[in-house]
Amino acid sequence: MKRLVGLLWVVLWVALFAVAYSAPSQDEKDLLEQLKEARRAVQATPEDPLSQLNLASLLFELGRYPEALDAFVASVQLAPDSFPAWIGLGMTQDRLGDHKQALMAFESAIELKKDSADAHFRLGQTHFQLHQYEKAALAYAEAARLKPDYPEVQYYLAEALDYLGQSDQAEEALKRSQQAAKEDSDPKTLFNRGLQLDRQGRSDEAIQVLRRAILISPEFADAHYVLGTALSSKKRYSEAIEALETAARLAPDDPDIHFALGNAYYWTTQNQKAADSFREAIRIQPDSADFHYSLGLALYDLSRHTEAIQAYQASLRLNPSNAEAFCALANTRYMLRQLRQAISDYRRAIKLRPSFAEAHYGLGLSYALTNNRQLARKQYEVLKKLSPDYARRLAAYLK
Repeated sequence: MKRLVGLLWVVLWVALFAVAYSAPSQDEKDLLEQLKEARRAVQATPEDPLSQLNLASLLFELGRYPEALDAFVASVQLAPDSFPAWIGLGMTQDRLGDHKQALMAFESAIELKKDSADAHFRLGQTHFQLHQYEKAALAYAEAARLKPDYPEVQYYLAEALDYLGQSDQAEEALKRSQQAAKEDSDPKTLFNRGLQLDRQGRSDEAIQVLRRAILISPEFADAHYVLGTALSSKKRYSEAIEALETAARLAPDDPDIHFALGNAYYWTTQNQKAADSFREAIRIQPDSADFHYSLGLALYDLSRHTEAIQAYQASLRLNPSNAEAFCALANTRYMLRQLRQAISDYRRAIKLRPSFAEAHYGLGLSYALTNNRQLARKQYEVLKKLSPDYARRLAAYLK
C-alpha cells in the first residue's frame, strides 16, 4: 500500500508542479480516457482518498478547476493528512482566484511537510498575489533555504524584496536566480516549453518558465513577448506592459508585439499609448484588419470620433465580414448623430450576426431618435429574447 501511495504521489506531483523539471503533459485524449477511468474508480469506491486525489489531479491537469476543487475538498476530507491533496487544493483555489483560502491550504500542507520547498514557494506566490510582500518574502526565503538552486524562488524573492525597498538584498537574490537558471537549461528549450504551456492555458506555469528563459537570455525578444501575452491573460497588465515594452525595444519591427502592447495599454485605459502602438503595428503591417479595428477602439475612447470612423472603415475594407467593426462604426456615427449611416451600419452588423444584441440595441435607439417608433419597437421585441437588460434600456426611449 505504501508503494502505491508513493507512486501515485509521484504522478500527482508531476501533474501539479510540472513546469521545468518534467516532460510536457500527456495528450489530452489520453487524459480524458484516464479521467473516465478515474470517475469510474470514484463511483466504485467513493470513500477511497486515493481515487478522489487521482480524479482531482486529472481534472486540474485538464483545466476543469471548479470540478477539481470539489474533488480535492473530498480528498482532504477523506484524508486530512494528505500533503498532495492540500497542495492541489491550494493550487486550484489560486486558479479560481480564492487566494485567502489557498493560503490556508498551503499552510496545512506545510504543517504536514515542513521541508517542502515547493509548498513554501506556493505559499509565497499566494501572499505575493495578495500584495503581502513581507509574508511572501519570508515564504520565498524559506523555500530558498530548502532548495537554493530553485531559480523561480530566488527570482520572486528578489521581486518581493524589491517591493519592500530592500534593493541590495533583491539584487543578490536576482544574481542567485540568474546563476541557478544558467545551470538549469537552454533558453530556447525553456521558451518552447513556456509557449506550449501558454497555449494549453496554463499561464501561471508559462510565466515562470518564460521568466527563467529571460534570466538566462535577457535579450530574448520572443520570450518577453509571450511573457507579456501570458501576463495579460491573467490581467497582470502592469507586468505585461513592462515585458511587452522590452520586447518592442528588442524587436521594433515585429507588428504583433506592438499590437499586444497596444492591447495592454488599452485594457489599462492608456488610450493614447494604445493608439500609438496600434499605429506602429499598422505602419509595419498595414493590411491587418484587427490592427485598424483596435486603433478605432482606442480613438473612440479618446473621443476622436472622425479618426475612429476612418480606422473602422479601413478595417472593414480588409475584412468586410466583421460584425463587431460594423457595430463599432455605427456606435461612432451614433455619437456624431449621423443616424442614417448608423442605421445602415447596425443593420449590416445584424445581417452578419443576427443575435448581436448590442447592434439591435443601437439600431433601436437610432430608430427612436429618428421618430421611427414602430421599427424601434421591433428591435425591442427582438431584445426581449436576446438581452432583457438591453430591452429594458431601450424601453425607456419608447415611452
